[in-house]
Amino acid sequence: MDYTNEEIKTEAQAWFKSYAGNYARCLLERTEENIYRAWVVFADLALGIHFEDGTKGNIKTFKDLFRDSSQELNISVQELSEGMREFDEILDLVY
Repeated sequence: MDYTNEEIKTEAQAWFKSYAGNYARCLLERTEENIYRAWVVFADLALGIHFEDGTKGNIKTFKDLFRDSSQELNISVQELSEGMREFDEILDLVY
């Protein structure tokens, strides 16, 4: 499925505020592997698609947004822990 850059940006901004998005933004090193793992979870949670169904343009847009996103935590430690669990569960299921 092909989303516009604006759609990816809107969904990414919302996902970055989620528990899993906060975990990814704040605690994962911004390596290519981790950024791709964040794409996998983002595609599932925010877009409702399998990560392989995103276009190269969608992935590039997300990666650029993720690299440039703030690393400021805006949830509690307990919520962050829930986000980490959710992130890892999705990776285990689909990756």
